Amino acid sequence: MPISAWWHWMRKRVPSNNIEPQDLEDLDQHVWQAQWLNDATRRSMVAWSKRFIASKHWEGCNGFRINEVVKKTIALNASLLVLAYPDWNFPSTRTILVYPRPYKARSRGGDLHHGLGGEYYRSGETLARGPIALNWYDVQRAIHRDNDGDHIVLHEFAHQLDMCDDP
Repeated sequence: MPISAWWHWMRKRVPSNNIEPQDLEDLDQHVWQAQWLNDATRRSMVAWSKRFIASKHWEGCNGFRINEVVKKTIALNASLLVLAYPDWNFPSTRTILVYPRPYKARSRGGDLHHGLGGEYYRSGETLARGPIALNWYDVQRAIHRDNDGDHIVLHEFAHQLDMCDDP
């Protein structure tokens, strides 16, 4: 089944009208920008995030345990990037890896930030047609209005948008 057909099937499987008051409270708690959005947009974000959560494989790394708060926080924040495109679900990304803190990863040859080798600490990473890796410590920092402007979820998911036209 092509990705687009599968996503439309998923839309029917996870109904968007099943939005509880708690869902909107979670949105306010995990996405500080939501306070400026109208009710229809807020409901759309919650519906999109539910479908996104159900359509991805979630994996904790380095002993981190994935729970519903982790999934909701990441999905709700990622939804900010696709508000105008409710059918877009980051189809190249099937797995979300979550580490407890920045993690050590081997640099790939030609890495723009770190040259030609060695191991470096990363806050997150996006691979074309692959997983998105995030660390929970930086995700939590990003969801507060007084953060320093670094938003790891938006940053890594924006890379996926940027790569969507790559062959």
